[in-house]
Amino acid sequence: MVESAHRDRFILKGAMLYIPWNLDDKRTTMDLDLLGFGSPDLENLSQAFRQICGVEIVDDGLTFDPESVTVMPIREESVYDGIRVVIRVALGTMLIRLQVDVGFGDQIVPEPQPSEFPALLAEHGPVIRLYSPETVIAEKFNAMVLLGMANSRMKDYFDIWMLSRNFTIEETVLREAIRQTFAKRQTALPETEPIGLSTEFASNESKQRQWQGFVRRQRKQDSLPNLAEVLAAIRGFIMPAVVEISATTPSSMIWTPDQGWRQTT
Repeated sequence: MVESAHRDRFILKGAMLYIPWNLDDKRTTMDLDLLGFGSPDLENLSQAFRQICGVEIVDDGLTFDPESVTVMPIREESVYDGIRVVIRVALGTMLIRLQVDVGFGDQIVPEPQPSEFPALLAEHGPVIRLYSPETVIAEKFNAMVLLGMANSRMKDYFDIWMLSRNFTIEETVLREAIRQTFAKRQTALPETEPIGLSTEFASNESKQRQWQGFVRRQRKQDSLPNLAEVLAAIRGFIMPAVVEISATTPSSMIWTPDQGWRQTT
């Protein structure tokens, strides 16, 4: 993709970010998530991916079939609009179904920065723009607020918990990412703790089963806390920033994984 004429049209998001971010507890995923720019027209996107599949690069054993590209609209749990692209990939005689989900229209705070994506067979990997941790957090928090008790996206809880354990976050940046995300998605900011972060949610047997099912699919499942502990950690991380969005004189704090929130000097 980065060797094609469409290199500036897409930004990497989703679980694949764990690789360039060099996070140890990588979340398993079956697809590739991108933010797209330009027309979200199905035929336009189909043509773009056929061209991407036809780009000649150093042989790594994988063959992407341009003629196999199919596109369809998606709507996941009534939260994200987008387009799903399915491509047939061959590794020798083995066929792989590659699924790429492309979203459109979201704001990224701060601006996405180019980063090298580690390669298996080369010294240097491709350089691609990445979603910011702050906007990843904002979008997943938006889904928690919007879906409430209907939320079964346990990966979102894992991701916010994991990012809070690995990144230093400036409150002013996180605040702006949340504000812009909620405005773009026309979601009211919660004035109090949302149901999706409540003890009621954490104690719900169905939610606990969903979390346990998610944990079983992860490689380091023995090291993951229970749902109640994850929600408590997320509340302590995100709610102070949410409260400050509507404050007359918002504070200026910084989050570090070892110390939590503290005032900046």
